[in-house]
Amino acid sequence: MYTEKSSQLLMIAIISFFVLSIFTINVGYGKISEYNLNESVSNLGSEFQINFSNPSVVKAVGVNKSETYIKISPNGNSLRVNVSDLQYPGAGAEFSVDIVNNGKLPAKLDTITVNGLDNSKAIKVEVIDSYNLKDIILNPEEKINIHFTVKWDKNYTENINEISNFNLKLNYVQAL
Repeated sequence: MYTEKSSQLLMIAIISFFVLSIFTINVGYGKISEYNLNESVSNLGSEFQINFSNPSVVKAVGVNKSETYIKISPNGNSLRVNVSDLQYPGAGAEFSVDIVNNGKLPAKLDTITVNGLDNSKAIKVEVIDSYNLKDIILNPEEKINIHFTVKWDKNYTENINEISNFNLKLNYVQAL
């Protein structure tokens, strides 16, 4: 009934079927895995979210008070700070802002990065609260309030221009 040639063709067909089946299963699994990974990463954005809220100028000394302000970016994760017309070394302003965990995962605060400050030798930006930001873990819906100052360094005696529109960004990582 079966000739040797038909047996070989049958064997090739069976092997081809198995190879094609394994390939199809692997591609399908890869697509499912890719979908699950993308779904997990896109959901993580809403799960992991630290924002600033309630910014205010606490006090301003030796500056143009009407032009000194703090504003939160539209996405809530950075601050725009302006201290205008510093009149002498030691002049500056103190600001207050809340840091809020609006996500669903605990977050460990790391640092605050200053961007766009041209007079970085003359101007000092310092968090003045007694705790170290790196030690703080915010659980979901928790918040802390921090105060920071922006001052003309008393030891820097060269004349400086006004500070305007530099940014502060909060850096954080997932708490373990």
